[in-house]
Amino acid sequence: MSKYSPLTLHLQSCNLAHVPMRFAEIEALLGFALPPSSRQHRGWWSNNPINNVMTKAWLAAGYTTRNVDLAGENVVFAKSATASATATGFAEGAAPLIWAGSAAKLPLGDHPLFGCMAGTLRVEAGFDLTAPLYGDAEVDGWMDHKATHLRGEPL
Repeated sequence: MSKYSPLTLHLQSCNLAHVPMRFAEIEALLGFALPPSSRQHRGWWSNNPINNVMTKAWLAAGYTTRNVDLAGENVVFAKSATASATATGFAEGAAPLIWAGSAAKLPLGDHPLFGCMAGTLRVEAGFDLTAPLYGDAEVDGWMDHKATHLRGEPL
């Protein structure tokens, strides 16, 4: 579950076309301060889902940001025209819906497999992961051997 899930749940419960909020209201809802960049850069409030984690919070609720006022520290969340369409990733089916009362909601949080391999691989300090494993001479000889074998020529 994302630390910004309270914002998603709040927006879903509002079910209004426009939800104006002050930054302080969002912070009170979340229980922590927004990062300094949220008050300095309008791009922090963009609707690009790869922008930051918080963007996914309002998009998951079916809202986009409008009228971002950095000086006045407020933003308007507007119901997205595509809120009813479920976005899917590459080669994935639609996200399952959780029925709560009469409204369906998308589940919050990361994919169940996210982080399942954490800690299973250790790279020694100073090891360069970008360095070639084999030298050119070794690879050329190996490739020549394989090409000869594939052509059916004697080794």
